[in-house]
Amino acid sequence: MIMLRQAILVLIILATGLSVAGCGKKTPPVPPDVAIPVAVNDLEYTHTMENVSLTWSYPKESVAGTALDTIGYFMLYQSRTSEDKYCSGCPVDFVSKLKIDSESLSPGEKVTMRLSDFLPGYHYSFMVKSHSGWNIVSEESNKVSFWWDHPASEPTGLKLKVGDGTLHLNWHPVSTYIGGELLSLPMLYQVYRRTEGKEFSAMGSPIQETRFVDRNARNGREYFYQVQTQHVYNDSMIPGGLSKTISAVPSDITPPPPPDLLSFVLVSNGVKILWDSVSSVDLAGYKIYRRTEETSWVLVGEISAGAFSYVDKKTPEGEGGWYYSVTSFDRASPPNESSFSKQLSVTK
Repeated sequence: MIMLRQAILVLIILATGLSVAGCGKKTPPVPPDVAIPVAVNDLEYTHTMENVSLTWSYPKESVAGTALDTIGYFMLYQSRTSEDKYCSGCPVDFVSKLKIDSESLSPGEKVTMRLSDFLPGYHYSFMVKSHSGWNIVSEESNKVSFWWDHPASEPTGLKLKVGDGTLHLNWHPVSTYIGGELLSLPMLYQVYRRTEGKEFSAMGSPIQETRFVDRNARNGREYFYQVQTQHVYNDSMIPGGLSKTISAVPSDITPPPPPDLLSFVLVSNGVKILWDSVSSVDLAGYKIYRRTEETSWVLVGEISAGAFSYVDKKTPEGEGGWYYSVTSFDRASPPNESSFSKQLSVTK
């Protein structure tokens, strides 16, 4: 009887031990660090009038520092808050927005998503996570945020005035949204420029004026311009309409200064006129003119920039006197010629 009781007690203890061992709560297995991608840290956005492009890099490594072969997909998360409920510094509640398959991408490549379903008067935030498999998910990426508003109308009435190495651009002021509603916020304008075969690039920062002078233009080269409206809504720059393209070619229209005449010398074969050299970076040469009391100025000679004298071998007949004047000209096409120098009186 005693042995029977001991056997029953042993069975009870074993059964209790088995029960205790079998009731533990199961948890999902933790993936090794070599499988978890590092978090995306270069998420950025580009805001245009119609949409926003989100861009980030496909992670190359795991959190353990080993190379990643592949990522299954990216999950894009979004937060949207109306202006009346927005709270700066408050926690942001993200919801899944879009699943992006990454089969066609490789580690290190750029991933770009273009979104356009935005509502004016709302604040948007985005972040990304990388998924490598079941329960293998990266940490959250860096966040990007911006406000969305109606775009302003495009600038009109663009005109270009050509200068020497400069182009003067001006346009009509804009004060409305696209659609005609008045915009109460200050308007800004971004000028873009390109040359033949190149893409447009911004010329400095947005400006308030409706005019712009490009002082970095090369004479004889065609330049193309566009102007875009922009306005600040809360703390976000809102791109607006883009003007039509306008182009022009700057030209050298500035002549060199006239030379200063010094003297003349009667030589055996005529009259030698002498003058001071002209200081000009694009000086091409000089033109020599002659007149009498009865005639107007006549061109009698032309000489290169390195010379400072000229011999007039065909002087007027008779005993009366006559006059000389010299101009300078540059290498422009057509050349720009200076005004006449002070005249020099010659008497035989």
